[in-house]
Parts: sequence; C-alpha cells; structure tokens
Amino acid sequence: MELFHNLNIFSTILLLCMFPHSLKCQQAYLNGTVYDCSDNPSAPKGYLCNGLQKSCTSFLLFRSKPPYDSPGIIAYLLGSEASTIASINRISRNDKIPSNKSIIVPVFCSCSGNIYQHNTPYTASKNDTYYELVKETFQGLTTCQAMMGQNYYASINIAIGAELTVPMLCACPTENQTARGVTSLLVHLVNYGDTIKSIGRAYGVDEQSVLEANKLAVSQSKNSSMDLLALTPIIVPLIGKSCKENPDKFYCRCYQAPDGSSKGPFCDESDGQKFPAKLVAGLGVGIGAGFLCLFLLGYKSYQYIQKKRETILKEKLFRQNGGYLLQEKLSSYGNGEMAKLFTAEELQRATDNYNRSRFLGQGGYGTVYKGMLLDGTIVAVKKSKEIERNQIQTFVNEVVVLSQINHRNIVKLLGCCLETETPILVYEFIPNGTLSHHIHRRDNEPSPSWISRLRIACEVAGAVAYMHFAASISIFHRDIKPTNILLDSNYSAKVSDFGTSRSVPLDKTHLTTAVGGTFGYIDPEYFQSSQFSDKSDVYSFGVVLVELITGRKPISFLYEDEGQNLIAQFISLMKENQVFEILDASLLKEARKDDILAIANLAMRCLRLNGKKRPTMKEVSTELEALRKAQSSLQMNHDHEHTTSDIVQECTEESITVYDCSENPSAPKGYLCNGLQKSCTSFLVFRFKSPHDNPVSLAYLLGSEASTIASINKISRDDKIPSNKSIIVPVFCSCSGNIYQHNTPYSATKNDTYFKLVTETYLGLTTCQALMGQNYYASDGIRVGSELTVPVVCACPTENQTERGITSLLVYSVKNGDTIKSIGEVYGVDEQSMLEANGLPVPTSTENSIIIYALTPILVPLRGKSCKEDPDSFYCTCSQGMLAVVDLTFTGFHFTGFHCNESEGNNFPAKLVASLGVGIGAGFLCLFLLGYKLYQYIQKKRKSNRKEKLFRQNDGYLLQEKLSFYGNREMAKLFTAEELQRATDNYNRSRFLGQGGQGTVYKGMLLDGTIVAVKRSKKIERNQIETFVNEVVILSQINHRNIVKLLVALESLEVSGAVAYMHFAASIPIFHRDIKPTNILLDSNYSAKVSDFGTSRSVPLDKTHLTTDVGGTFGYIDPEYFQSGQFSDKSDVYSFGVVLVELITGRKPISFLYKHEGQNLIAEFISSVRQNQVYEILDARVLKEGRKDDILAAANLAMRCLRLNGKKRPTVKEVSA
Repeated sequence: MELFHNLNIFSTILLLCMFPHSLKCQQAYLNGTVYDCSDNPSAPKGYLCNGLQKSCTSFLLFRSKPPYDSPGIIAYLLGSEASTIASINRISRNDKIPSNKSIIVPVFCSCSGNIYQHNTPYTASKNDTYYELVKETFQGLTTCQAMMGQNYYASINIAIGAELTVPMLCACPTENQTARGVTSLLVHLVNYGDTIKSIGRAYGVDEQSVLEANKLAVSQSKNSSMDLLALTPIIVPLIGKSCKENPDKFYCRCYQAPDGSSKGPFCDESDGQKFPAKLVAGLGVGIGAGFLCLFLLGYKSYQYIQKKRETILKEKLFRQNGGYLLQEKLSSYGNGEMAKLFTAEELQRATDNYNRSRFLGQGGYGTVYKGMLLDGTIVAVKKSKEIERNQIQTFVNEVVVLSQINHRNIVKLLGCCLETETPILVYEFIPNGTLSHHIHRRDNEPSPSWISRLRIACEVAGAVAYMHFAASISIFHRDIKPTNILLDSNYSAKVSDFGTSRSVPLDKTHLTTAVGGTFGYIDPEYFQSSQFSDKSDVYSFGVVLVELITGRKPISFLYEDEGQNLIAQFISLMKENQVFEILDASLLKEARKDDILAIANLAMRCLRLNGKKRPTMKEVSTELEALRKAQSSLQMNHDHEHTTSDIVQECTEESITVYDCSENPSAPKGYLCNGLQKSCTSFLVFRFKSPHDNPVSLAYLLGSEASTIASINKISRDDKIPSNKSIIVPVFCSCSGNIYQHNTPYSATKNDTYFKLVTETYLGLTTCQALMGQNYYASDGIRVGSELTVPVVCACPTENQTERGITSLLVYSVKNGDTIKSIGEVYGVDEQSMLEANGLPVPTSTENSIIIYALTPILVPLRGKSCKEDPDSFYCTCSQGMLAVVDLTFTGFHFTGFHCNESEGNNFPAKLVASLGVGIGAGFLCLFLLGYKLYQYIQKKRKSNRKEKLFRQNDGYLLQEKLSFYGNREMAKLFTAEELQRATDNYNRSRFLGQGGQGTVYKGMLLDGTIVAVKRSKKIERNQIETFVNEVVILSQINHRNIVKLLVALESLEVSGAVAYMHFAASIPIFHRDIKPTNILLDSNYSAKVSDFGTSRSVPLDKTHLTTDVGGTFGYIDPEYFQSGQFSDKSDVYSFGVVLVELITGRKPISFLYKHEGQNLIAEFISSVRQNQVYEILDARVLKEGRKDDILAAANLAMRCLRLNGKKRPTVKEVSA
C-alpha cells in the first residue's frame, strides 16, 4: 500500500513537470511542493507572514466539481459563507454549479505563528490520505506538509471520522504592495495553458505585479513569457484603484470576519447593517424597566435606613475597639505588608456565619474558626474574649507590631475586625495541627522522626530569636509550648498565639507584669519576681526541647513519681547520667547518642534557675542549626551509599519521540484531542533554570501569567528561584485541529534549532515534530529574530476520566529516579490512574517496573474530590475568566477552574444585553442626574474653600511672591494636591518608598512621565512656616549633580563634592545635619545622590553655626554638637568621617555584632589606627582590591574628620579636594 502511495505521488509530480516551464523562481512560488508528502518537514508549508497586517480578507479560486458544486457545500468545505460566495459569483445560493467552473471564495486570512493561513475543519472519510486531500479535495489550495504538520495522524493512517485541520493557503499584502495600492491577494489555481500575462489580464493586473508578488524572474525578452506548472497556486495582487472604475468587483465589497466585524479594502464598518429589531425592542424594554424601578424606591429607602443604623453601630464599635487609632498607626508605616482591617460581613461570609462545622478550637483567649476569604485564601479567624477598655491601646500596639513580623516560621497575622463587640483576629491557616498532637500520639499513630524533631526545634528557635533580636521592636512571646507551635502542609513549624505576647522597647531588658502563661512552661524566676525577660522565653523553649526528646508532657499524673514533674525528673536523671531512661524509644533507634546528649545538654542550660546563666535564643538557634547541618551531612553520605531499585533511564534522541527532529512527520506531535472538552485549564511542571528563573520570565516563555504562577507556587512574583526547582504553571489548553496544545510565541536567538528549543529551552514540554509542522523555517535554518509558534503539550480529561472525578491533567517532566508510583504520590494520585492516563500496561509482577525516561512528559490526572480535603491545592482554585472569586484576563484567553461558577457562553445576544443595560441606565440617569450634579458642585466648592484656607495657612502666597522675585529660572513648582494624588495613585501603599523622622516618601510619576519622590512632611508648627518657605526657595536653587534636585525635590555626583557645594557654593550655605549611608542614594549609573533634607538648615553668610535641639542619627552625630547644641559645618564633616569608616570597613557604626567591651565601630577604628592595626577591621574586599597607601590615606582622612575638636577638622572642601 505504501509503495503504491509513493508511486502515486511520484507520477503526479512527473505529470506536472512534463509541461514546459522556465522557472527562475524564489521560495514564495510554491510550485509542485504543495503535493510533496514525503518525509521532508523543511518543505514550504505556506506563505511567510511578512505583511503589515496580521489578518485580512483574502480570496481563493476553486473549480467546482461534484460533490462540491454549490455555494453552500463549497462554503462548508473551505470555511467561508455561502451567501457571500453566491453574491460575488452572481449565482443563487442553492444553484448547482457546472463542473470545472471557477468560483471566487473569500476567506479570513491570519498569521498562525509565522505562516499565513485560513484554517477549516474536515471530517476524514474512507481511503483519505493527505495527498488525496491536497490534490483531489482541496485542489492544491493547501500543502501536504502543512496538513502533516498540524494534524495528529500519519499521512496514510487517518482514522475514519477523524476531525482534521486544513490550513488553506492565503496571504495579506506586504508593505510595498500596500504602498502601490494593492488591497488584497487572491490565490489562483493555475490551469493548463495559463500564463502570468493571461492570469493578470483576468483580474486587471499587469504582468510585472504578478511576477513581483510571487518573486518570479522577469522575462528576458518581450516574445518569451513565464510558463507555470498547472494545478499549482499563484498569488494575484488586487489593485484597489480599479474599484473606483468598477466598484462592483468582488474584492471591492465588505465581508464578515469570524469576529462579526466587516473586512475588506473599502469597508465602512459603521455602515452596511440595518438597525436591528432586537436593539429597538431592547431599548423599549429597558426604558420601561427604568420606570418600573421607581416602585422600588420605597423598598430601597427602607433598606437604606436599616443599613444606616448598622453603619452607626459598627462605627461606634470600631471607635470603641481602637479602630481609628489602629488606622493611624498602620498608615504611619507606609506600604509595608501591614494588617488589613476586615469588615464584619467579610468574616461572616468567610466562616459561613461562624458555623459550628468551621470550629477549630477553643483557647484561653478566644474561639478559632476556619474560613475562606473572597480571594480563596484559607484563614483562621479568632474571636477574642472581651478586652478591658484600658487595654485597647496595648491591643492596637500589638496588632501593629505583629503585622510587621515577616518570618517563615511565625504564623502571619493577616488583619483584624473591630466592627464587632470584641475584636476578631485573622491569621494564616495552618493545616496540620499542633506539635503537641504529633509528639503526644497514641500507640498506633506514627511519631515524628528524629530529623523532623530536630528541624522543628531549629525552626522554632530561629523564630523566637527573630522576635527577640531582629524584629523592629523586640517581642516576648510569654507562652511558648507545643500547642502553640503549628505544623503547615510541609510539616514546617509556625509559632502562633500571641495573645499574651508583649512588645518591649529597645532600651528595656524586661517587663513587670502579672504572671501569665501555662503552668509547666513558666520560668520559675519570672513566677517569683513577675519580671519577664527574653530568658523567660528561653526557659519555656527548654521545656519544649525536653518534650521533643522524651515524648512526655511536663505535667502529667501518668509520669508523676513522688511529686516530681517531667522537668525535675529530667534534670535529676541528667545529673545522674541516666537520661536515656526517659527518652522516647523511637528516637533511641534513629538518632546517634551524641546528638541526643547535645540536645539534652542544651535543654539543661535553657532550664537553669538563674536566667542570666541561660543562653540567648540567638545562641540556642545557632547551636541547633550547627547540629542540624552535621546531621544533614551524615544523611547525605548515607544516601550516596544506596541506589534505587526503580528503573529510570536517561533520555536519548533515538528513544524519545518528543526529541525526534528527523524527517519523520508521522511521529507524534502531542496528545490526541479526545476529551469531552475542547478547551480547559491544564498544568505544566517546569524546572527553573537561568534565564527563566522567576515567575515573570517563565510566564513570558510559556504564555502564562506571572501573578498566577506566583500564587500557585506560594512565591513572590519577582523572586529569583533556585535552579532545578519544580514550578507548576497553568496554561490554557485547546484543540488545534485534532491535537491538544497551548501555543506560545518565541523569538529565535543565535544558534537556535528545534532540537535545542525542545531539549534546553522548553525541557521536553513541546515536540520537535510539532515545532517543524507549525513553523515556516527548516529545523537548522531558523533566522535570528524570527517569531516562532511553540505548541506546548497539554491535554484535557477524557469522558471516562471526567466520570471518575478527574478535573484536569498535569504534564509532568520526568526526572532521574522518578517512578510511576512516586510521581503519583506527589500529587495524591494512585498508580493505576497514572498508568491508565498514559496508556501504559499494568506490570505483571512487583519486580517488573514500568520504565519511564528522564526529561520526557507524562500525564498526571488530578482528582477534584481531593479539593474537599485540601481546598488549597493549586488545581482547586478558580482561575481567570470565571464569575467566581477571581476574574483576570490572561494573554487573551480565559482560564477556567474546576469548581467555579462559569457563565453560559454566548447564547444570550450581546447587543440585546447591552441595549437593556443602556435603557435601564437611561431611566436612572434621568431621575437622579440633577441631584447628583448638585451634590458634586457643593462638594467641589467645599473642597476649593478648604484648599484655599490651607494654601494661605501654609504661606503659599508668600512662597509664590518669593519665587516670582527670582524670575523665570528653574525654580520649585507649586503642584496641586490632585496632581500629586494622581502621581502617587492617591498615596497608594504600593508606591511607599520609606519612612523617616520628617515624613513619609512615596514614588510617583508626573503627567510628563517624570519619576519623582513625593515626601509628605509631618505637621510643622505655625512659627516655622516662614523658615520652611525660605528653605524651599533656597533648596530649589541648588543645582549640583550629586544633590537630589527639588522639583519640589532633586539630582547627583560625589558625596563630599555635593556637601562642599552646599557649604561653600550655594547662594546661602546649607548644613545637611544627617549625613549617613541611608541618605545617600545611587542612581541608574550608581552615582551618589545626597538626599533627605528634612533636618537641613540654611545659615546666613555672617554666621558660623546654628544653635538647635540635637537632631540626626545616633552613631553619626558630632560629639561636640551633642554636648553644646551648636551645629557647624564641621559637624557635617564628622558625619562624613563616619561614612568614610563605614565604606572601608563594611560595618555599621552601632551594632551588637561588632561590639566588644563597650567599644563601637568609631572607637574601635580610632584605637586600631593609633596602634597601626587598622587592617584588622577593614573590609576583606577593600584589602584585596585597594593599594595599601590609598587605604591608609582614606583612613587618615577619616581620622582627621573624626577629631573631637571641630576646629581641627578639615572643611568639606578640603576633604573633596
């Protein structure tokens, strides 16, 4: 059969070549290649997408023959419209057309990747082959290679009834053609005896234009003409100017595109359609509905009164619970990730009105419920018990502090609700219960391993150390115990329950409070003195350590022996070297005795009665981490000594079809479109590698959406992700012909080949044959910058899978060591389902493992029923395009989830819906427009009067007068409040840059595109207004490349030069008063910019110093200024000296890290210089890169700047010189 097929192809090409021809043709003229069904995927598949337009109306010439001998049947075959074909060809829609009559067929042509084509469906019948379809059915108006490239089936093995995609040839005019008046292109099927001239004459086109359109050589003499191969396609350019002479020509009319719009070279899209009856009816119904709404006014008024009462009550409770105080404090922190203020309705909806089925637990400080917010986030909602009025401020302060905690092992406070009788707190939901539940298990329940217990201890210690030493305000937990340590989905520890926690000012070492906490975990020293310190938390953690290694509770009659509790018994046995008697039996089997003893000794130190002799949590955390690292090293060595029994082979080009780039177009190109759904959400597993190592670049590569990828994988959108980490990517999967795929664009780079793209760029998530089949270029001839279409593999569930509860399919890229079973376990899928989804046989025995190859795709069926158990699973949330929680547009597609309320498609006419909306809206507008406009006018007037008052109050007129005095130089502009609100998106938290002593700074963009920093100053006293105005005038005149320029602020060069300019070159000298590294910004070229003039002061030329309240940053303040209150230019010199020391040492001036016997950095630096030991504290990189002489010069200059006597310091001008 195959031999007969190949002979048939050969005979047809030979027949075509028998006709005389002189073809000096380029690639654009396809000639006999349209019938080439050989294994040659590099053969042309159509016309290159090289026009100005990516879509247009194109025309085909089709010769009628039974059964395709009427407009209706031809339209069905070629994907056109019967009435349009009838109109163009001046025949009736139902006419039977004589055989071999030429029929003009309009089609909608568009770029599919880099090839122009018009796709039309075709249902395969008996004995169909691609060759027969091209030659007999579609008469050379498609190509064999395009058919093979875009369909699942092999050339001669097409299943009867298979739905094929037929890519019809078509094209749009190029830029040059458009400039010459060509409005559309026609694909003409060459007949016997046709010449370029005769074809052109038939359409009113000169010979030269046809030759150029097909890149054919110009005839050498007038007597010779270009001969063409019969039954091959040739492009005819249709000139628009002839439409003026004969507007009835077929290509001068409008045709309807698939989107319903009018297409054609001279179409006025606003004309050509009668005013629809539906629109008239809709408007009538709408206006009537508008009047009906008047009857609802009484009902709405009643609702309004009820709502107003509820609002007043909520307002009262909000104020009573410190809501306004909390709002003020949160706003003062700018755009950090702060606590959200939830409404009572949001939390009622989230918890199903606090349904008992959502109950999680009861504690000493309230009741906890499980809830789900509108965005799908699962939360724990804690209804607190009533708090005293005098504790409101303390409660508010703690909410603010806790909302700033950002540590992976501390339960995040998401927000609170203050509209109820008692405050409600909202935390992130942690699914796996408490540590207490896991270590105090029943006999038949599995116990946490030694590795898990050690990891949990490390995580808890790190979290408490962070609270003590790294949080912006130190926090004492005051109730550390296993029931307050939760385990998340990965069994990582999360410290929770901050009901008794207290924030501690940095200058205090303890809190004096009424004794609180849980008996058995309370520090005995705290119990006696009521003074709680960080060492009290250390004691509680020591008790937790003992519980971890013994598996016992601290107070339990079960283990009580002559009045001894667990801690007393543990200490006693440690002293007698008999501690192994009370340890958990399972740990003795798993852990080394030395490691257990190390933990036991650490616990003993934590449990010392004298708090000062206990280690800090930072020291505890460091010790545990060191022990854990040693344990990990041992585990890794142990793992290297074992090999897996599962068989996984390395992928090779010969054995894996996705990498098959040979001339074998019959190889699989993806998954067969055999599901109930023609489109769905599918998922891919991609392993990160540079440069695709963050959600944004990955979304661009795979045609997904960065925020969705970040949300699913619980990472930040801009995070750089470690190499080889598996990331789940949602994609929109749809049938392209009979193959499921998700098309994404890719711009070719140097040395790209299809094999390289499959293996290195897309990591086996596309196939070589699919790439070759859907792109214009040959495998090894891809032009740099070419826009390729990459068909990413994906699939939708079959009917059988859907019945079994499978809601979506994930394409997993196999890695070394994977087995069918291990892959299934990762996604909660049994081995049998995995085998069935991939058409793999069931192993006949446990010894015969199914061989799967590394770096090849395998389908994982995801079951919807598991969403009930774990609604947080990535495939259980509604994705884009749904009428559910989230509705986001995604690269032109709409994502659909699995348990989402999807709208019913396009059954209800859009125009009718729109007209109903317009009518109803018109009714309301007519009734309320006047009142609304009046309200707007009153509000605007009030706002204008208030602005005028504030402008006068802030001496705006004085500033205007002073600025006008300086003429038209580049002075500070007076912005309106609206301009700055628009620039900063109404001071949106996402624009927050920083918080300083003098105000809050936001990033903004002015109307002209200028990026600015907008600083909202704190309130200034009335008596300081004139000083403020004078300084704005002065600062607006500063023009130095290393000083941030005042727009109402700044621009830059070198720090010392900038300060020298302020001291000696500005029209009025300016003292900065707060020079430090955080006030030196770096621009795009890393040039320094001195900033933050909130504490700066201008100095009259006849004065040498200012007498002020001491201001600035501790560690940078001039000691002389600190004592006298007199600030001079030499005080700025001192601060610059501290900056110099920071630059060469890489240390901060005040840091416990470098504190040694009371010395700070500057004291240590001066001492080291005097002892000629300065190299001991310098930055290692400075020592490596700098010359010693230069380093010593910088150190000596810093020493001169740091002299205690200001008069002996150099000026900044001398420093910069």
